[in-house]
Amino acid sequence: MADQPSFGQVQRDRPSPAGSDTEWETIQNFWQPPPADAGADVLFPPAFGDGKYRRVRHEEAEADTELGISLPGHRGVYRGADGDEVEINAYRCPEAEAKKIQQGVASLAAGRQSGTATAPPGSRRTKAVYVADDSRRQTVTFGFHDELSQNQEYGKLWHSHGWLFWFKATVPLKIEHFPPKYLMEVWKKTSAPPQAPDPPKVMKKGK
Repeated sequence: MADQPSFGQVQRDRPSPAGSDTEWETIQNFWQPPPADAGADVLFPPAFGDGKYRRVRHEEAEADTELGISLPGHRGVYRGADGDEVEINAYRCPEAEAKKIQQGVASLAAGRQSGTATAPPGSRRTKAVYVADDSRRQTVTFGFHDELSQNQEYGKLWHSHGWLFWFKATVPLKIEHFPPKYLMEVWKKTSAPPQAPDPPKVMKKGK
């Protein structure tokens, strides 16, 4: 099997200008996953997009029983130049389980959009404003509001190579533009050559 091209090789060969569609096509065809034990700076790069997005914190992911997500994982939060935040939850997850989770979320959102399914007491996801299941890109995109449309949640699930990513935002455009840029940056960090350790310091005589 031929080696996968590096991030740099694909970037040089990629058509320009590169919008979200082109980024998703590149991710679908060439994306390489981070190692299972990836550190925080690989899984959640401190900054990317020429500094437009900056990580403000990272921690363990929390379970969301309403969406059927109870995997152990990691959570990172980024703030954009406009002050809006985007949350990412990253999980190690076999493909069959990732597909099952995505199908469950898509079904839940579709039921609340059509009115055939009701939210449990206390839920802020009483109404779904849209849901899109894109099997080619392996994504499920959805939006929920509360009864008064004051709490707005937009999400996207994507899986590949044993990873499941769940993106959350309060602004609908963020959930379309942010995920491919983040995934491209993770790929870039994953394929970067390891840095050589600093040379040992030599103590001068008499000190």
